[in-house]
Amino acid sequence: MEKKTSDIIHADDLSNGVGTKLSQFLQSFKSSDDDLIWSEQYYYWKIKQNPAGSGLVSLATSENNIVSSVSITPKLIWHRGKKIAGGEIGDTYTDKLFQRQGLFATLINEIKMRAHTSDYELIYGVPNEQSRPGYEKKCDFLSHPHFHLLSCIYLLNTPKIAANKKPGGFNQLLRFISPILNRFLHTLHFFWRFLSWTSGIKVKTIHSVDESYDLFWEKYKGQDDLLLIRDKAYLNFRFFKHPLAKYRFYEARKGNVLLGYLVSTIHQVHGRKDIFIADWFYNKKRPLAFFALLHRALKDGMMQKTGLFSTWVSNSSSDKWLLFLSGFIVRGKQPVIFHKNTLGIDILKNRDRWHFTPADSDNV
Repeated sequence: MEKKTSDIIHADDLSNGVGTKLSQFLQSFKSSDDDLIWSEQYYYWKIKQNPAGSGLVSLATSENNIVSSVSITPKLIWHRGKKIAGGEIGDTYTDKLFQRQGLFATLINEIKMRAHTSDYELIYGVPNEQSRPGYEKKCDFLSHPHFHLLSCIYLLNTPKIAANKKPGGFNQLLRFISPILNRFLHTLHFFWRFLSWTSGIKVKTIHSVDESYDLFWEKYKGQDDLLLIRDKAYLNFRFFKHPLAKYRFYEARKGNVLLGYLVSTIHQVHGRKDIFIADWFYNKKRPLAFFALLHRALKDGMMQKTGLFSTWVSNSSSDKWLLFLSGFIVRGKQPVIFHKNTLGIDILKNRDRWHFTPADSDNV
């Protein structure tokens, strides 16, 4: 194949309509039935208006058209009692006509060096299985065989889900067992809701967070070795100022005592409405608070007649057992990669427990 010419540019300032061009380029890789997850406003939000700092964008262009892209979104991370500057690498797409010409590795290595020059201490990503080998073989990233995310689903309406799938043995089985499965899940759902109700835990939706969330964060940030800083500034930015996604934010309290929160969002996937559990954080000595939050979200999902719930949870987290006890099952694995600097290697070597939720990735 003849190698096509392209230029590498820095586009951190998103000037001259770059935000619009980039979002159109990325959206071209998605199905027309899927929700819009990129826009000019979205890029200004995560790259320029981010309370964690200014992000980085590198592009390959040919004849004034974007043909390959990568970005790093800044994150403030709490790691073993210390605040560190981190970033998520993503948006790595390349036009079909320019693939297998080294643009993927060139852009990632270029933006990675700029990030470390800008004092990013940790760079992580959640690539799909197609792009992960390129990160690891060509760009000095690594993933640990014992550290990954579990992709979990909760089947709310199995006949509807099976009907939207192509015919096959699994879907025929799903349609056959759906009456029994639905009855079991509803029984389990009402059991946890009843326990939550008898314990006096109250769950409600809110539209902004107050100073009590700063106090809650300071009190419970040490429950895990590694996690994004979830203070008032982050939560308001991430879930109440997002230009595209609409979130439902639940908080759990007993009396006036805050016990935790959970966030959900609806995704349009191949013509079906699914609900994604985007984030949660709670006092782990009060697991019933998590059940109360989760099953309030499940109740609302049932009323909206959605297809299924899905989420990610770290395989090292005790939260996976709470999801299993609620009726979630594992559908697959999602790797997490780290750049092989000193901190990235130490995190994987020490098997640090990361409280990782889907909202740690900005495209959720």
